[in-house]
Amino acid sequence: MKRNKHYFKFTVWILFTLGICGCGIFKNITDSVTGRYIKGLEQQTEKAKSQIFDYGITDCFGKITHILEDMQAKILKIDIYKYSILASVSREGMEEEDDDIVFDTNNVDVGIFLTEEGPDKTRVKISCLSSVFLDYSSQAIFSKLQQRK
Repeated sequence: MKRNKHYFKFTVWILFTLGICGCGIFKNITDSVTGRYIKGLEQQTEKAKSQIFDYGITDCFGKITHILEDMQAKILKIDIYKYSILASVSREGMEEEDDDIVFDTNNVDVGIFLTEEGPDKTRVKISCLSSVFLDYSSQAIFSKLQQRK
């Protein structure tokens, strides 16, 4: 009887702790296990490419999602509050003139981060662990954003 009471108190304590903390503590663990961890790409600033465009941040965010769909990239995670996108860019979506490049993987995660620089100015920062995919993604996204539609 005393043993069951001890297990009951322990279970109530665990449930209370999880209720207070919420499930937010498991979010980063789940994202890293499923491959949707964007924090590493966000912190990698030395290799990232960025450019400022004459769009509002929400317009720019919407245009980038459409550009990624045109690139046949798979959008893994969208954070509207932080204005960040995690996309998986595959080599199948690349242009045919890039066939002479040797790939060590079929697809790579690319992080796209938007920052408001002014009323109608948005900085777009693109980060990727692969320099080949970084060059391809940044060139494709930046050139389409420069074509103001």
